[in-house]
Amino acid sequence: MHTCALSLPFPSSKEAQIACNSLSVDPEPRRDVSKSLSVESNVLSIHFSASEARLLRVAVGSFMEHLILVVETLREFGPPLQQEEDD
Repeated sequence: MHTCALSLPFPSSKEAQIACNSLSVDPEPRRDVSKSLSVESNVLSIHFSASEARLLRVAVGSFMEHLILVVETLREFGPPLQQEEDD
């Protein structure tokens, strides 16, 4: 089994959670590739595993393309608004 783990810091925990929610929507198209995402504080952690190195490389490459899009979108539209805690 081949694995890859990434830890990606974001400016805030809210942005890390938005990225996690956006990137975890689509399951991996192949059964022999798995991906898990989690957020702790402002760090998005991703763990991939695949039966072949080639499949792992393709999965990570595709994920990085989606990650770039998410980061550029967050940058373009600014940080998320903070909700007031008056509730």
